[in-house]
Amino acid sequence: MPELLQYPRPEQADKIDKLAADERSSRDKAIALLWDYYAGNHRQSLKVRPGDANDNVILNMDRIVINQAVSMLFGQPPSFETDLVTDTPEEDLLAQIWQQNQAPLLLHNIGLIGSVTGHVFIKVLPPSKKGSVPRFVVLDTAKITAFWKPEDRTTAVLYSIAFSTQEYE
Repeated sequence: MPELLQYPRPEQADKIDKLAADERSSRDKAIALLWDYYAGNHRQSLKVRPGDANDNVILNMDRIVINQAVSMLFGQPPSFETDLVTDTPEEDLLAQIWQQNQAPLLLHNIGLIGSVTGHVFIKVLPPSKKGSVPRFVVLDTAKITAFWKPEDRTTAVLYSIAFSTQEYE
């Protein structure tokens, strides 16, 4: 992910897009390879001569390890307690948010995407109507580029989300 020496001004949007596109292109390939490995599409380690049997045996340990790690990480969805004695409206609201967002599936997807790609980005959508709850959407990691401070790679200063319209035509 690219470094950013200063916060961009609106007129610098093209430069930011160019930096992000260059980085995203190489990262797209890496993420596609990681998903291929998770799916069991590994590179064959032994060369196969024409006319000989293929002695390559591929055991997809990636999927086994990742699935086990995700199961251990999110065995049960967390519960929330704001008051140890009584149930509070906040606790009820948090329980409703988890239920509406299908917490077990949401957490599984967060763990899976994070384990395979190394990053997870979640978009929080505001309630669509009065009385509803916020919605959590797990974003495609390949579509997001983070820019950080050159002197501190743990501090992100800008996130860029880009979608290709060609994918939907």
